[in-house]
Amino acid sequence: MKTDYSSVFFNELRAAVDIKQHGLGLKPGLRRDQMIPTSLVDTQQIKELRGNIAEVYTKCGQSIPKWTDPLLDPTTSRMIINGKPVYLFEIRKAVENAPAC
Repeated sequence: MKTDYSSVFFNELRAAVDIKQHGLGLKPGLRRDQMIPTSLVDTQQIKELRGNIAEVYTKCGQSIPKWTDPLLDPTTSRMIINGKPVYLFEIRKAVENAPAC
């Protein structure tokens, strides 16, 4: 499933996760593709980003964040918070709260 919002916000999240990973000596996560401003974000990209931030929590011995929709069910993954799908909002919160061990 692809979402129909700008990928700019997603790219900002990717960069923030990369910074957290780099700060702990982790390599940035693998990416299937590079996002351009007009491209759509799909569920696999969200799963990859969740996995990348989970590495930060694991490296610091912290519990991995709980996701509202851990499987990204297409019938629920379009829930909106602050104008953005809830799963992007949750990743943003996970980045903001990520430990710096």
